[in-house]
Amino acid sequence: MKRPRELTYEELHRLLTYHPNTGLFTWNVSWSAAKPGQTAGNTCRIRGCVQIQLLGRNYMAHRLAWFWMTGSWPSKMIDHINRVPSDNRWANLREAENWQNVANSTARQSKIGLPRGVTLTRTGKFSAKLWRRGRYVCLGTYTTAEEARSAYLAAARPHYGEFLVT
Repeated sequence: MKRPRELTYEELHRLLTYHPNTGLFTWNVSWSAAKPGQTAGNTCRIRGCVQIQLLGRNYMAHRLAWFWMTGSWPSKMIDHINRVPSDNRWANLREAENWQNVANSTARQSKIGLPRGVTLTRTGKFSAKLWRRGRYVCLGTYTTAEEARSAYLAAARPHYGEFLVT
């Protein structure tokens, strides 16, 4: 099967218009069932991000927005500052390493309601853990979840910086 070619900056501008204040793309040309001026893309049911099919390939709208605004493909992941994956306003996008993107993600609620960075040990104590360089680093074991949470936040603030979700 023939591999789709990479989209160029000129082709992107010919096919679509990006509206930085709304984060939406609109068609400049008739494309499949779309007409000029119609909003381009569909929201992915699983991840909630917007995908746009161009030249036989699916593109994430946030990556297209970066390409549209800078003229080059992002070298890192694109993070949505407000953690809403369908909000592709230019002011809401920033390049991020994987660990920064993870730090800015919505925390999964544990089954027993523990805060982010805190786990319950087999001995009934609470462990504080921080994701660093592709693995978890244990920050210590504490008698209460609040103590473990404080230890996590003390280590996470300087490590994650502006990407930290508390």
